[in-house]
Amino acid sequence: METIYFDEAGNTGQDLLNKEQNVFVLASVHFNEKELRVFQEIFKSHNEIHFKKLKETKFGRERILEFINHNLISEDRIICSVSNKEYVVVAQIVDLLIETVYHERGIDIYQFGENL
Repeated sequence: METIYFDEAGNTGQDLLNKEQNVFVLASVHFNEKELRVFQEIFKSHNEIHFKKLKETKFGRERILEFINHNLISEDRIICSVSNKEYVVVAQIVDLLIETVYHERGIDIYQFGENL
């Protein structure tokens, strides 16, 4: 059985126009249990691993390099979505305000691509 993991960066909640973090990234990876044990051996840990802590030590930096250079790390295992938060604000306005008003009037803005 494979496990899919998700993690995000740049999550500022409702503060979508935060100038210090103007991009939201969501990434996912999938590996089976045997493959996950390989990574646990690399990091010598069975707990959640944080880049922020690893980068502080020589041991941690070496583990990061070993991990990102491992043959299991490949494009077919990783999916990444990057969103400019200014775009997300517009999408939220359409989703929460415009779509709702049109729907109440019996208009489906998705039917003929009007949402685009």
